[in-house]
Amino acid sequence: MKFYQIVKLKNVLLGINFLAVLFNASLYLFISRYINENQLDYQLLTRLNSIPTSPMVIFSRSLILFFILAIIIFRQNVDLTKIKNNLIFLLELVLALAIFFSLNMAYNGIFLLVFINLFLNNKDKAEFNKYRLWLSTGFILLILFSISDQNLINEIIKAPSLSSYITFLPQSTGSILSFIRNLLSLTNLMLFIIILVLYAHYSITREQELKNKLAISEEFKLMADLTEHISHDKDRERLARDIHDTIGHTLTGFAVGLDAAIVLIDVNPTAAKKQLGKVSASVKEGLLNIRESLNRIRPGALDNYTFKAALEGLLNKFESISHLQIDLEYNWNAEKLAKTTEDVIFHIIEETFTNSLKHGHATKVMIMCSMKDNYYQLIIHNNGLSTPDFKPGFGLNYLKDLVSSLGGQIKFNGKDGFTTIVMIPKEVNNND
Repeated sequence: MKFYQIVKLKNVLLGINFLAVLFNASLYLFISRYINENQLDYQLLTRLNSIPTSPMVIFSRSLILFFILAIIIFRQNVDLTKIKNNLIFLLELVLALAIFFSLNMAYNGIFLLVFINLFLNNKDKAEFNKYRLWLSTGFILLILFSISDQNLINEIIKAPSLSSYITFLPQSTGSILSFIRNLLSLTNLMLFIIILVLYAHYSITREQELKNKLAISEEFKLMADLTEHISHDKDRERLARDIHDTIGHTLTGFAVGLDAAIVLIDVNPTAAKKQLGKVSASVKEGLLNIRESLNRIRPGALDNYTFKAALEGLLNKFESISHLQIDLEYNWNAEKLAKTTEDVIFHIIEETFTNSLKHGHATKVMIMCSMKDNYYQLIIHNNGLSTPDFKPGFGLNYLKDLVSSLGGQIKFNGKDGFTTIVMIPKEVNNND
């Protein structure tokens, strides 16, 4: 059931309450006239436990109070502050009590109307169910409804009973009027129960829909982030081919040049020396090209931040999208890493984290950044699936090429989770 349908039922409940208030107030008015016309005033006074209020006052006051309550219930502004909302509800409660006592407690169904309106007007309040005040007030309303029709209150307050008025009418007329009163009260109670059940069903369904939407939203976010990383992977693959070709070309030229120098060294040392100079220049040019390629794939996170801040930002991002537990031990605060080294380390961490999610299904990752001899040492370990006999794919071979371009080494261990160990010489950073 839609919420607007529940609101329509509430409006029907409001109409039933209007009929009940109008009917009970009219009984005071018309029965009093009947008693007066038949000169039964004295007998009425002897049966009542207090002096009755003017029937016209009862009639007009009850209807005026009800119309004020109806206007408040029909209020359209739902964007109220918590304090204003509380004050309006308290005003509704006061008006309901005023109507109840104005009718000399002849009709108590008005409390059920206020109770329903309380819930429907607070359906969008996330903290509504946590309000002890609301629950306590609702409980008080139900208690008022339960005991307000009992003789105990009537005896304490000494209010003229409408039942005493009805006894002056002919038995058949009195029975019909009592039946109508009970029918209105019963209809009000049944409709109240129906609205309450439908509202409970609506609340449960709405809460489940919100949970489903939240789950779908989280899933789409995770997919989008992983897609972004995959997209980056594809860009890195393309650039890795360029780096691989550059390395291959440089090493091939280096090998050919050295072979030629070896041949010339005994025959013509001067020519061999020139040849070695050419080889050295070629190798330097190749390293320059490799570093230019690396700079083209430099992560944007490193542009405006220190390496440690960029690394922590990357780890926080992975934690938020994957719920990984990440422990970082960073001991390079006193070191100034070259840009090329920062780029390589950053890409290694990105690649290993992506693999730990896609292939290892890890839940915990440990990163240690330390110094060993004259090397920067990076150890990344995750508790994902163990793969003792794994074969490096393109991604890991790409990492090997990156580390090799810096004169470093990288090792992989698929036992007891997955471990990546990287060693990059410090001299590379000094010469960058």
